Parts: sequence; C-alpha cells; structure tokens
Amino acid sequence: MKSIGLVGCGNLGSLIAQGVQNHLSQEYIMAFFLDPNEAAAQRLASRCGGRACQTLAELLAQFDACKAAAGAANTAAGKAISAASGAQKVANDVQKKLDNGEFVGAQ
Repeated sequence: MKSIGLVGCGNLGSLIAQGVQNHLSQEYIMAFFLDPNEAAAQRLASRCGGRACQTLAELLAQFDACKAAAGAANTAAGKAISAASGAQKVANDVQKKLDNGEFVGAQ
C-alpha cells in the first residue's frame, strides 16, 4: 500500500482524495493532508482516515519516516532470510549424518 500526501484540501483536493479512495484504494491510501485552511485539512483527513499536517516540512517528514521504517524492515527481512538459510543448512547436515548412521539415538 502506497501513501499519498495531498497539498490543497479544497474542492479539487477533495475530488482527488475521493477519486483515489473510490478507484485506487487497493494500491493507495490518502494518508496526509495540508492546506492553509487547517480546518479544511482536518475535515478531509478525518473523512479519509488520514492525518492533517500543519506544514509542508511536517508532511514531507512523514514520508522520510516511512522510508526509514521500510529500510529497517528490509534489513530485518534480509537478516531473517539469512538466518533461515543457515538453519536449513544445519538441518541438511543433520539429515545427512542421520542418513549415514553417524547419529545414534538413545538405546
């Protein structure tokens, strides 16, 4: 799911947000809203389940935070894949030794 930040929450911004929700909601979410009229941003954010931002820097920071979180998740996934690969290697080695009779269970 990709997040969209909308700058301008008047008539046109509301139509854009509605269009995204009606036709692209499987792929996109209206997440962050900014407008000089803070009440308009808050109204549209509430209607779309998003968050009103007070400044452009705040809106852009949300995307930086999302990129950082995605990067951390990607790193963690890489480590998990590496650990699973190591575990598979150990399991294969143990199975080989079992097949060759190198391990003998309790008598």
